[in-house]
Amino acid sequence: MTDVFLAIAHHLLIFGMFTVVAMEIGLLRGGLSAQSVRQIARIDAGYGIMAILVVLAGVARVIWGGKGFEYYIHNIFFWLKMAAFIATGLASSPQRRCDPLLNPPAGMHRRNAACQIAVLHTL
Repeated sequence: MTDVFLAIAHHLLIFGMFTVVAMEIGLLRGGLSAQSVRQIARIDAGYGIMAILVVLAGVARVIWGGKGFEYYIHNIFFWLKMAAFIATGLASSPQRRCDPLLNPPAGMHRRNAACQIAVLHTL
């Protein structure tokens, strides 16, 4: 039963990450004002929190889930998912370095958000 709850939490958090990135893309389509940049910074913070929660739920599934550690350690698809998750984090890191008050270029945000969606889709 624990495995079911962990799987549900893990998948809901991943869908939540899609939602957060979609919200960023929606805000970027309207152009960047000082207010929208601040909103994107808050949304991006939520994205980071969700990413940490996804990792924690995933680790819990590996440790306490029904398949056990041995299943995951030898599963190539597990490691490919980990690589995709790391690539998504690297794609979003340039956005976090921007000061929201300096109004960074919209093209950078759009490109990174599109890359995040593409990589998240592989998960």
